Formats: sequence, C-alpha cells, structure tokens
Amino acid sequence: MLCASPISAGSLGNGAAQRAASYEYCYGGTPNTVYFSRTFAVTSSVTGQRVPFEHYLAATYGFHGPAAQCITGASRAEAEHDEATRKTWFPGRQIVQVEWAGGVVDPHSGSVAHACSDADRAHGRNGC
Repeated sequence: MLCASPISAGSLGNGAAQRAASYEYCYGGTPNTVYFSRTFAVTSSVTGQRVPFEHYLAATYGFHGPAAQCITGASRAEAEHDEATRKTWFPGRQIVQVEWAGGVVDPHSGSVAHACSDADRAHGRNGC
C-alpha cells in the first residue's frame, strides 16, 4: 500500500514553507584597504561565508587582518544597496571589489574547496 500526501507549491515537500531566498556580501580590511565581495545568493551549501571569505582574502591578497563580516539582505537589491552605503563608511581607504561570490567549504580541512559562480548556483553544480 502506497501512501502519499499532496505537496504544496512553495513547500519543502513536508508541508514546511521554503525559506525565502536571501543574499549576502562580505567585507574586511585594514586601515588602508577594505575588500568587498560580490553579492551572492545564500543557498543550503553556501552559508556561513565569513571564514571562507577570510581564506580567500588570505590566499589572494595576503590579507590576515581583523575578522571579515558578511551582511545578509532579504533581496539582491537590498544587499547591493547596503553594500554601496557601507562602502561610504570608509573615507580615505582604498575599496577593492573582489570576485569572491561565496564558496563551498571542505568539511575536512575547513578551507574553501571552490568558489561558487552564479551559473553554478543556477544549475546546482559543484555543490552550490
């Protein structure tokens, strides 16, 4: 005997509502330079991006400064607006827009296994 219940659109299949999509950007810097990531969609595998962003900055720019921060917005537009506003908070510092757009962390080493592109996320490739 097979028992099945209907799945509502917009649910996880068990009746629970899906979490609304959100977007993040990350930033961190020194007294002279502040690095900002691209805005990226937060997915189930691309969460908790502060540490991966710090790894990226260290590997790419040699940055080993104070902890980076990641800011979440309810929409891409909200996150991008917040990022543009936040960039004005650092007068006199060089603002560097980096290509980082979220990444998947290797669960064994804690390092970034690979960065996720928008195309990876859109097609569910590479664990993104």
